[in-house]
Amino acid sequence: MSNRKDMAAKKAQSYRLFMAGYTQKEIADQYGITEATVSRWVNAEGWKDRLAEEKTSSVELANSLMLSAKKITEAIIAEIGKPNYNIDAVTKLSDNVVKIMASAERVANTVNRATVIDVFTSFDRWLLERSKTDKIITPDLLAVINRLHQEYINHINSRN
Repeated sequence: MSNRKDMAAKKAQSYRLFMAGYTQKEIADQYGITEATVSRWVNAEGWKDRLAEEKTSSVELANSLMLSAKKITEAIIAEIGKPNYNIDAVTKLSDNVVKIMASAERVANTVNRATVIDVFTSFDRWLLERSKTDKIITPDLLAVINRLHQEYINHINSRN
């Protein structure tokens, strides 16, 4: 493997480890590169922003929607508690609760990009550990798997 190709493979694998929560030092130690190199990749390609984006899970989003539904329900109860409550306001708020709950259910049942990345990073960790004892798992094979993971994630994004 050429030096450039080897470094590209290390960069791709470093990205996967970074997204899995490894520190820059751990990544550098894993691949025999400097922390400065990993830091340069992290900063130049916005890995921290991508990681923060991936941390927004469907469960967190569904919980946020449920909290909104609770607040609207409390507003409905407060409106109904008034002596001459506005039925139009109650109806409108009730419709919003139904819409939010339906959205929360759809989100909770959706496999999103974050879920896919979680599965891929878990698999990648297993492969890295396995590569220490299984000679069939080469750096070239890991690079191909990593590329395919990224292509699949891009495919998911293009459908959304």
